[in-house]
Amino acid sequence: MYPLTQDKLKQIIIYNAETGVFTWRAVSGRRGGIRAGDVAGWLDSDTGYWKISIGNKNHLAHRLAWLYMTGIWPEQQIDHCDLNRANNIWTNLRLSTQTLNNANTGKRADNTSGFKGVSRSRDRCWWAQISKAGKHHNLGYFSTREAAAQAYDRAALELFGDFARTNGLVPE
Repeated sequence: MYPLTQDKLKQIIIYNAETGVFTWRAVSGRRGGIRAGDVAGWLDSDTGYWKISIGNKNHLAHRLAWLYMTGIWPEQQIDHCDLNRANNIWTNLRLSTQTLNNANTGKRADNTSGFKGVSRSRDRCWWAQISKAGKHHNLGYFSTREAAAQAYDRAALELFGDFARTNGLVPE
């Protein structure tokens, strides 16, 4: 069965690019009472990704969507534009590097400033910073957290373009 090709995948499964949902075709030998038309796979509660088992191998559904639509396995990562790992609508998926995928993230869970890339310094000023490809950029110290967030947004747009996940404080 492997390597899994676009043709083989399309014999087993149907991908609806508008909904992002995969359903099984009539495949003989499927176990567990699965029928043609049933939704394929499961939502992995640990990772938030939709997974589908084909040929005793678990696949990330967004990578299967790429193969289904383009005919090639993605060599890079696949980014979910809206940050929803379970949303496999075709227009929500794009090829990405690790750096760009990291740029398209929300603020950290331990964030206390309310803005991505902004933290409080020891002298109680607001500090903005951003990282790209392991290199940290100090964007400066600011009297307000909003000013620091604007500096972050400008830098994010410059460094990451369409992949930038900003605080929404810099006019586009």
